[in-house]
Amino acid sequence: KKEERSAAATTRRRTDGGKRFNGLAETRVLNVTFKDYVITTTVTSSGRAVERWMAEVLSVHRSGGGVISHNQIHVGLDVEWRPSNYGGQQNKAATLQLCVNCRCLVFQLLHADYFPAALARFLGDRSIGFYGVGVRADAERLRADHDLVVANAVDLCGYVADWLNRPDLRHASLRAIVAAVMGVELVKPHRVTMSRCDARRLSDEQISYACIDAFVSSEVVRMLSYAYRDLIVS
Repeated sequence: KKEERSAAATTRRRTDGGKRFNGLAETRVLNVTFKDYVITTTVTSSGRAVERWMAEVLSVHRSGGGVISHNQIHVGLDVEWRPSNYGGQQNKAATLQLCVNCRCLVFQLLHADYFPAALARFLGDRSIGFYGVGVRADAERLRADHDLVVANAVDLCGYVADWLNRPDLRHASLRAIVAAVMGVELVKPHRVTMSRCDARRLSDEQISYACIDAFVSSEVVRMLSYAYRDLIVS
């Protein structure tokens, strides 16, 4: 489903104003395909790579004076953690997925060399909307496990239900939301759901489905926003 775009790059721990950890950090950039979409996906445990990704996203959406434009950034957000054994202690959030348009970040939280201050600022920016099914629960996991606060988490189900006047979608699954808005089927194999998302090197299949979950949330919001804009113009 995807092809690797660049060789793995290894970078040692560096120091800045963010939270710092020991170890090496790895970054890979891959193309993930979903239907007719090609999603450029950065998979990394490098705080510096996270900074670069966010700088690139913000540079596209900023207006004059360094202020985010009135076209609010719609970010798909998803969090993965390793399933716990029955009755066992809950495992910490392992990966954070962020997606804007066809650009996705998979940040390996448990293997990060450091958490850049830019990440906390990005998540804490109220002018940025973070969308997903169960996104508030994901945001709570980030806060409890990694002290990362998402300031503007928007439940995708409620958002879509209001836009489409479909109360039945208010408690729907991501699969149902994607079918209703994008007209495509979203399937996630059980073997991926139960896999070791806390592994240092994720498989291409793990990366693909992690990326797609965040991507479709972003794309659903983008499609509805454009549909509304076209309605106003016409």
